[in-house]
Amino acid sequence: MATKKQTTSIEWVLNSDGTAGYAINLWIGCSKISPACDNCYAEISRVSTCLGVKWGDHQPRYKCNPYKKLTAINKKAAKQGIRIRVFINPDSDIFDNKAPQEWRDEFWDFVEATPYIDYILVTKRISNAKRMIPQLWLDNGYPRNVWQLITVCNQSEADRDIPKLLELNVSVQGLSIEPMLSEIDLHKTDAFFFNRLNASLSSSHKNGCWVSFLEWVIVGGESGKNARPMNPQWVRKIRDQCVDAGVPFFFKQWGEYLHIDLIPMNFACDSKDNTVMIGNDCFYKIGTKRAGNILDGQVWQQIPEVKL
Repeated sequence: MATKKQTTSIEWVLNSDGTAGYAINLWIGCSKISPACDNCYAEISRVSTCLGVKWGDHQPRYKCNPYKKLTAINKKAAKQGIRIRVFINPDSDIFDNKAPQEWRDEFWDFVEATPYIDYILVTKRISNAKRMIPQLWLDNGYPRNVWQLITVCNQSEADRDIPKLLELNVSVQGLSIEPMLSEIDLHKTDAFFFNRLNASLSSSHKNGCWVSFLEWVIVGGESGKNARPMNPQWVRKIRDQCVDAGVPFFFKQWGEYLHIDLIPMNFACDSKDNTVMIGNDCFYKIGTKRAGNILDGQVWQQIPEVKL
């Protein structure tokens, strides 16, 4: 059924056997609600451009019909004995309140009919989740084959949205810190939140800090024409907190800019126009591909292991 070209090149969408998974839209179109949206890749993606989809609150969303393809993917996964991962709505947001609820309901009803697919939901609108997911999911938890991630790009978004994510009962709940635009501390706690849930803090939940309740953290720098630099100290802090808590950490990329201290010695910085100073830190625009994803001599591509 599906060929290699039909799978996604998104690095963290990997099947249980390490092969590439899929990125599939239920609909296309969205609105910008975060600093992370400033240079939205989806707004100018090939699919959006070809279909003439416009971004904004008052622009219509373009509905897709992926269910035949998802059914075929589920059959493929069952036949091969693997978990196939599907990133849902790469060109939209599952909890966009401008998308009709019946489109979501159609997907919710379909999820449990495809048990060999792990659906990865990523949202900037986690505050909408409780009124948009089925009541059964609120009462009994998400189906085991649905993962819920939120996008946060700075500390204020983390402070606002991580407690909302942790209120949901999900087998895999995590963060997509893409693009990372400032330092974020995941060793924070929310005493009111944990007391309200009467949480039992086991040895794996170190002092009730956020990171110990997560199953996955993804970090990536920004790509594209107007990309903003990412400080390596921000990345190291998240990496170290994940390692300390035993949480899978996935470092996707540095983005367009690389800190001058990380530039290879044999690389010629041939233009001052490509240099950006942020405080005392100097960054050079080397390009996303050349900047790569090496963090302190290592590739970090850890993915949660889930047994259903």
